[in-house]
Amino acid sequence: MCLSILCFLLQVLSICESPCGEVSFENTSSVVQTVAVISSTGSSVSSFTMAGGATEVKTLQSGKYVFSVWPAKENYSLLVGGCDSSAPDEPALPQSDFLFSVSPSQKVRFSPGNLQYQASTGTWRFAEHQYDYVGDATSGNVSEGGNPCDNSQMSASYSGWIDLFAWGTSGYNGKQPYMNSENYNDYGDGSNDIAATNYDWGVYATISNGNGYQWRTLTTQEWEYLFKTRSKSLYGHATVCGVKGIVLLPDNWQLPDGMTFISSPANYYERNVYDAGQWLQMEEHGAVFLPAAGMRRTDNVVLSPDEIGYYWTSSCYGVYGAMNIFFTYFSVNVGNTGWLDSNKTFRFEGSSVRLVR
Repeated sequence: MCLSILCFLLQVLSICESPCGEVSFENTSSVVQTVAVISSTGSSVSSFTMAGGATEVKTLQSGKYVFSVWPAKENYSLLVGGCDSSAPDEPALPQSDFLFSVSPSQKVRFSPGNLQYQASTGTWRFAEHQYDYVGDATSGNVSEGGNPCDNSQMSASYSGWIDLFAWGTSGYNGKQPYMNSENYNDYGDGSNDIAATNYDWGVYATISNGNGYQWRTLTTQEWEYLFKTRSKSLYGHATVCGVKGIVLLPDNWQLPDGMTFISSPANYYERNVYDAGQWLQMEEHGAVFLPAAGMRRTDNVVLSPDEIGYYWTSSCYGVYGAMNIFFTYFSVNVGNTGWLDSNKTFRFEGSSVRLVR
């Protein structure tokens, strides 16, 4: 069982090696801080003791507890005891246990964030939050070592994180995630879909926080089904923690008490606006967020960050292209037919990658 400590603004610390133990964290603000304790498996935890003092612990729901910490002490220890592993399982990131239909016979779970890569260490990871994106020097919300990350600085030795990749650049067969060649045949195997091949990021890459699952990239047909065949009430434009994008809702969606959601075709990112606390409630009910992270050219210039989102599919197009989805403040574009526009692009353009399992 893992326990996560969320100190607003949503600082997350976790212990995973034992169901009971000690978690340390800091409160350096001048006001009382609200802290949520969430069990990733939903197992009940019967006791919490704060070294240094805390208000009475209050159980909100299975596996989640909230209390306040005094600002007079910077370092706190949370002692966790009385763990009951017989309680029903619930996931740490609720969307991991909510299903999205991508065909009449198949449902998937989304990864907890967009895919990111650090070249200096060869590390793949999912973004820490669904609304995280790298952008460039003037946009984005991802940092490393206190320095803002920047897709335009990508190289084989770059120590920051990048998240806009050319098609099929999983690292297999020399197709590195920092590639920016303008030769169409340099991507994937040069002519075929990357689905179920090592050129698919989810198939080949070892993702540090992927929990050992087999991930993959959706095909064009699956993205089409997700947006077109499922009810249009299950997605909509939104702004989450100041970041623009698209919210996807699971098949069995239930709106949290006290929340609102305006679905497609009600466009514009301002139609649904959520702060960190509100988005946490949406996540707990399975909501997925695709940030509008922009697109990277071969000269590494990032276009339209926080305005337009581009996401790869595993499907190629002709001898030079591949299929992706893209969305603007007024539309979502995917596939070849129907009321959503066709979307084909050059394989060397850098787009976001959101994996499923």
